[in-house]
This record gives sequence, C-alpha cells and structure tokens, in this order.
Amino acid sequence: NLQRGGQRNWLLNEAEALANLAQQRLLLTADLAAAERLLLASDQTLARLHDSRVLPARKALAQDLDAVRAAQQVDVQALVLQLGALQQRVASLVIPVTAQQRSVAEKAPPADDAGWWQTLLYNLPVTVRREQAALPLPLDASQASSLRLYLDNCLQQAQLSLLQGKPESYRQALGAMQSALSAWLASDSADSKHLQASIDGLLQQDVEQALPEIGGGLAAIRGLQVEFAQ
Repeated sequence: NLQRGGQRNWLLNEAEALANLAQQRLLLTADLAAAERLLLASDQTLARLHDSRVLPARKALAQDLDAVRAAQQVDVQALVLQLGALQQRVASLVIPVTAQQRSVAEKAPPADDAGWWQTLLYNLPVTVRREQAALPLPLDASQASSLRLYLDNCLQQAQLSLLQGKPESYRQALGAMQSALSAWLASDSADSKHLQASIDGLLQQDVEQALPEIGGGLAAIRGLQVEFAQ
C-alpha cells in the first residue's frame, strides 16, 4: 500500500545516505572506523525492510565492510590531536627577543607567487653557521612572531596532509619545522628539546594507509531505488 511504499522509500533513502557518507568519510578523512560504523548502519537500515530483494545490496555492503576491516588502520585522529597539542605549545613558546637591530646577509625578496613558507622565511634572519656550536641569530619581536607563525603553519600543513592521505607532504611539513627549530632556537632550550622529540616521534610512526575501494554497496542500493520506483 501507499503507506508501506513510503516507508520503504524512506528506509532506502536512509541506507543510501549512510553508504554515501561512509564513502565520503573514507576519501576525505581516511577514517576507517567511521566508515565501518556508517556501512553497518546502512546494512541495518536495509534489514528493516524485511524484503528478499535487498539481499544482493546487503551482500555488497558486507564486501565493503570486509575491505574496510582488512585495511591497515592508522589512527589519524590521534595523530591530528597530537599535532594540535604541539600547536598549543608553539603558541606559548618562549622565543628570545633582542631589541637591537642586527645586520643580516642580503636576501632576495620572495617572488610575487611565492608560497606562505617562502614569505615567512624571508622575514627571518639568515643564520650563518661558522662552527657546529654556533648559536642561532637573535630575533627581533617581528621575526619571533614570524617564526611562531611559521611553526604553527607547518603543523597545520601536517594535519591537512594526514587528513588527505598524503604521507610525503606530512613528512615534509614536519621536516621543515625541525629545520626551523634547529636554525632559530637554541638546541639546549627545554621547549626546543620537547618539540624536536615530539616531531621525531611523529616521524617514526607509520602513516602510510592504503585506503580500500568501496562503493559496491552504494551502487547496489541505488539500483534498488530505481527498481522499487518502477
């Protein structure tokens, strides 16, 4: 009857939305746990139809679930939270500031299309190392602010690369932060030691995650929607 047909369509639409969201979460945030929960919810929604015609779609969803569960699990959210904690530490980072103007080596200004990394680096002094134990060049207040902003942006870039499943960009961002810390903060400072140790730990973690291909369940549900609409 009409009422039962309306309920069936509502359940099909709900199952389709859940399966579609599972695919989006996997592609955009590499969140395997969320994808698994959403696929399970989609299957449970189909089960409420009590119709044998949905069995092929449920089988396709089961195959998607198996692919998600078999994939290597990298806790992306935990890593993002660690990077966020480092951002808070950078915000409170004590950077020695000098009020004196120091002459620095000539630097060519950044090109008009230079990225934010190059622009920020241009505002920092050139460090000339004459010996291994040479101290970093003192920074004025503006340069210290630029350094803090640069470090924060490195961490933001690392977070974004993680969420987009780009491990090489993730490592490059953390490597750039390490280089900046080595160049402009004394290696014996407690803040620098903590940040360097934290970055070392993050770089040692395996963030390579081959995302499984899913979508069979979603395609099958959409096929059901067409079939039931006829």
